[in-house]
Amino acid sequence: MGRKNKQGTIEFIESSSDWKLVGFPSPEKQIDNCDDFRLDIQGVTTTEPKQYNIHLQVNNPCKIPSLKLLLGRTVTSILVPVDIDKTPEEIRNIMIEKVKGSNL
Repeated sequence: MGRKNKQGTIEFIESSSDWKLVGFPSPEKQIDNCDDFRLDIQGVTTTEPKQYNIHLQVNNPCKIPSLKLLLGRTVTSILVPVDIDKTPEEIRNIMIEKVKGSNL
């Protein structure tokens, strides 16, 4: 869709505070949000090893015109092991790499 979309998405990921990316709350909870995006835990996988299912979604309303076609949709998702500590930086890097490789 465009470089601005990816850049806006990456900026949101980079702006998420460290404390929001550790010690995740109970499943199905919003982790972070801004005018254009939100980061949600959709739940925990049922298979072993258990993993948090984290989605980055386009918020409604969204101020980025070219993203309005994706309102409420998932931009990228990652699985983070429940019992293995990942640093906030590791989580950000995984998400950023997925965004860079996407068609966003």
